[in-house]
Amino acid sequence: MRRIGVLSVGNDCPGLNPAIRSIVVNAIEQEIEVMGIKDGFEGLLNDKVDMLVRNNVSGILHQGGTILGTSLFIPESDEDLTAIKNKTIQYGITGYIILGGRNAVRSALNLQRYGVPSIIVPATIDNDL
Repeated sequence: MRRIGVLSVGNDCPGLNPAIRSIVVNAIEQEIEVMGIKDGFEGLLNDKVDMLVRNNVSGILHQGGTILGTSLFIPESDEDLTAIKNKTIQYGITGYIILGGRNAVRSALNLQRYGVPSIIVPATIDNDL
């Protein structure tokens, strides 16, 4: 079974929980497992990773913030990017969905350079894409 990771990068903003719920529900319908990564890439590096299932995202549409937390940390150094690539392999993740603004874009670009597939879901209160 394929497995993706979902996380937030940057500041908190409206719409993150509905986006997370939509990702989880649609992935499950496509027989894809979703790993929720708490507190952004810092959380990944510190093994704050849990499988998300429908029960995890039931009832979160009206909650503010994000059930996963977020972080301003952007992986840029060779050391950080290598560590993230290793964690990606460790958890069997085939790619990431990153929610956020310009920091998410920078993170995704850096990951792509290390052969780690990722896409972003634009989510920003700062209009900074």
